Amino acid sequence: MIDIPEIVPADISFDLFDFPAEHPARSQSDTYYIDGEHILRTHDTVFWYYYLNHPVVKSALLKVKLWAHSAMAKSTVKTRSTAAT
Repeated sequence: MIDIPEIVPADISFDLFDFPAEHPARSQSDTYYIDGEHILRTHDTVFWYYYLNHPVVKSALLKVKLWAHSAMAKSTVKTRSTAAT
């Protein structure tokens, strides 16, 4: 189970998901600000930040990323060596 705090940093809730600075959700009439940097969790999208940073999930993603990177590197090397000859 992944715990998602009820109070989250505003940058994780808004900036990470590309909410523009003028987005209505950032206004104090739409969001409960605890202080200048923290808010009460306003939507479930922030779940992805905590999910993708969970150690078990992150470990699985790194394995996939490394595999994909290796496959891409082999493909790139073949393309470059073929183009050079």
